[in-house]
Amino acid sequence: MELVFVAPELRALDASRAELLVVGVWEDVRPFTGTSGLVDYRLHGALSRLAEEGFLTGKLGETLLVAGRPRTPFDKVLVLGAGRRRDFDKTRFDAVLGALLRALDDLRAKRVFIELPGRHDGALPIDMAAEVVLHIAAIDPEISITWVEHAAGQEGILTRRDDERRRARRT
Repeated sequence: MELVFVAPELRALDASRAELLVVGVWEDVRPFTGTSGLVDYRLHGALSRLAEEGFLTGKLGETLLVAGRPRTPFDKVLVLGAGRRRDFDKTRFDAVLGALLRALDDLRAKRVFIELPGRHDGALPIDMAAEVVLHIAAIDPEISITWVEHAAGQEGILTRRDDERRRARRT
């Protein structure tokens, strides 16, 4: 399985093209950070305005789909609520992951960029992220997924993939 990554930087994202960008937001962190902050910037504060109006809360399980074009190279942006930052754990991440998988299935997008909620600030450890990336990448070969991840995280995920391949060859 091929894994494709892009750095969470404006230039790298601006040079991309996809139907869907997936980002997570915290309920208790404003302004938005990570890729959601970059997208908010490109959308001239549209996500921030939605949050100020109470339409986007960041509560666990919340999903919001907004238009990405013409200000971003993505047709749509899917915002996933990850709950309160201080309460984020495996159980809460599993809930967010469930919302992500349901949305991918419902939206039927074929080219997707995903920043796993909690990766941009380390709330989601690299070992959990690697497990999820490898699992999702194997679900549907029809979907082209690019993972939004810093260089160190990319290396950690690729190392995990290589370790799993070695283990599989030994058995």
